[in-house]
Amino acid sequence: MALNDTLARMWGGLLGQRTPVNNDTRIVQEAMDNLFNKNFTTWGGGYTPYPVNSSTFIKKGYMMNPDLYAVVNQMVTKMVSAPLSLKKSGGSVSKYRSKYNQKKGMFYDAHDRVKLYKAMKEDDVTDVINHPIIDLLDNPNPYQSKLELLETMFLFLKLTGNIYVWKQRRETGDKKPFRLYVLPSHLMEITTDENGNVDKYKVITSPSEYKAFDADEVIHIKYSSLDYSQSGSHLYGQSPLLAALRILQGSNESIDRMIEIMASGGVFGFLTNRSEQNPLTVEQAKAMHDKLKASNRSKDDLARLFVTNGTIDFVSVGLKPTDLEINESAKSYLGTFCRVFGWSPMLMNTDTVTRDNFKTAWSSSISMAVAPDLIRIQEALTKGICWEWDKSLFLEFDISEFSELREDLKEMAALLSLSWWITPNEKRFAMYYETLEDDDMDKVYAPLGLTTLEQVNENLSIEDLGDYGL
Repeated sequence: MALNDTLARMWGGLLGQRTPVNNDTRIVQEAMDNLFNKNFTTWGGGYTPYPVNSSTFIKKGYMMNPDLYAVVNQMVTKMVSAPLSLKKSGGSVSKYRSKYNQKKGMFYDAHDRVKLYKAMKEDDVTDVINHPIIDLLDNPNPYQSKLELLETMFLFLKLTGNIYVWKQRRETGDKKPFRLYVLPSHLMEITTDENGNVDKYKVITSPSEYKAFDADEVIHIKYSSLDYSQSGSHLYGQSPLLAALRILQGSNESIDRMIEIMASGGVFGFLTNRSEQNPLTVEQAKAMHDKLKASNRSKDDLARLFVTNGTIDFVSVGLKPTDLEINESAKSYLGTFCRVFGWSPMLMNTDTVTRDNFKTAWSSSISMAVAPDLIRIQEALTKGICWEWDKSLFLEFDISEFSELREDLKEMAALLSLSWWITPNEKRFAMYYETLEDDDMDKVYAPLGLTTLEQVNENLSIEDLGDYGL
């Protein structure tokens, strides 16, 4: 399919003209791979493994499997709820971000939030309200909003292990991008120069057409891969679904099997006469079959009641859904999908879950599956976008906005009210309030009316003691 019928249509022709692929070897290899995958079956028959590529994870996974869609959608929905803001540091930005990344941005208890506020004050970290980067993220391209752009990025990372963001620049030579596009990860090919450095990122729309981008035009965010080879497979991130490819196929096939059983009305088999002296004739068998078909179509309950003086037996072919334990297998597949992504299966459970267990499940899932990816993405966007303007600028997802992980505010307020050694602004920040631009709000206030025992002894006179009969 031509480029203008795929990507160019999606982006309104902004990706430019198509370029024919000159590498005939790749075309032949792709045809051979497709033929092999189509005809290959394992011992035992019937099992044809899915092709190992990113398109499989999207088309056979996210677009087809309801359990996988539910898990990924729940993760991505949580990820896009974290506000992305632009910040500026007047000091050593690396010190503040090192502390932030070390905690995965998860500053929820009063102690950690006070420490974060101190780091912000020390490095003079402030929020940037107006900047071209903010405008760029709010309106990344004519076809997507900020939310849609981030959601697409998160989906590609979870499903394929890769994100490719094209920074469209003006023809004036200015390196600052004025539009951002997420390229389809499952259609990407990375090429290197003679020194092994990444040279081009290509969007392959067919075996004979592609669109190439220079390496410095694309922000590539990926998971680690240990698949090192001369072909450069290590340059691509590994999808979490690669390890669960057989689980994905088994889940899809179990759903197909359940539908087939339901459509056929359950288990099928044979009716036979156990009497050897009076076996069923062909005419009797046909009449019985026709009678069963007619009763199956009838809405009258009594039509399903039969009377016979013969000894009829039923020989089933296959197993019932309960015997196949398809439902149990489906739960197992769902649990495996969750574990592959580091997501708690408890969050996908419709059974009653206690409040404490639910909070623990969210904390574990965000720590394992959300926070690390948000930090991975914010670091790459900072380097790829912010540094085109100023290296003191950086992007940050505010993970503390996840209300499921916040401490009980009533308990936190009671604790902070007793902590006189914490400044008022630190207390406001710990309680998720904006700090005030007042120097007095950054001072420590000792409680009034408290004195040491030594001071009490010095001020206590003999006359005072007389009041106590001493």
